[in-house]
Amino acid sequence: MPLAEMLSLYSEGITLAQTCRTILENASQQINEISHISNTDALGEAFNTAGSSPMAADDIPF
Repeated sequence: MPLAEMLSLYSEGITLAQTCRTILENASQQINEISHISNTDALGEAFNTAGSSPMAADDIPF
């Protein structure tokens, strides 16, 4: 295989790896945002259930 072709394939591999990394970073960020929203909703629901007062550990609904 000629050197130019090897370098071209190497370059394409680097580009593909960078694209995959970007996709994974974006997916991770979206998962973290969804997780944060879900955790915030669960906490808010727990406080609403208790009438906005602190709850004992046994009272937590999850």
